[in-house]
Amino acid sequence: MNKLFPNNTSSYVKITFLLPTLTNKEFCAFQIFCYYLAGSMSSVLFNELREKSQLIYSISAQIYTYSNNFLLTIDFNCKKASSTVNTCVKKIMNVLRHFYKSGLTSHEFDKFKMKVITDYMYSEDKTEIEIEKYIRKYYMNLPDMNYMKNYKIIKNAFLKKAVSKNMKKSKKYMIVL
Repeated sequence: MNKLFPNNTSSYVKITFLLPTLTNKEFCAFQIFCYYLAGSMSSVLFNELREKSQLIYSISAQIYTYSNNFLLTIDFNCKKASSTVNTCVKKIMNVLRHFYKSGLTSHEFDKFKMKVITDYMYSEDKTEIEIEKYIRKYYMNLPDMNYMKNYKIIKNAFLKKAVSKNMKKSKKYMIVL
């Protein structure tokens, strides 16, 4: 890599977890989980890796569909040193372990759930029907259920159970550029 980009001073890292097929409700729970991890400047990984440790430049977490499986990806951009990359990966895994053990507080859960609902469901320029059509286009293998209803009925205990159960079954992959 150094021969191709000798002046590159940062590394791009993608950690991907290959998850089993999720139900629609579990998929919604994972979207809330992604916001908790790295969905905004108030997310746990942004605070841990950027604000406290100043290790990264940017971070994001997303859930994708792939064939009959789902991919949870955590992407970050950090200083090029391998020790920095290793430290970031260790901190991310610690945050995941902490979540499995403790879950979210009621306040955190409500905050991130509302963030997802606000961003995805109540966009000013889209109706609920347009949003549902968009979601169906990109997430075709989801069960045919009322998508909005699933966000509204997800409870904090279900989030922890769904994420922990499916992450334990996942396979982890990492790419560093």
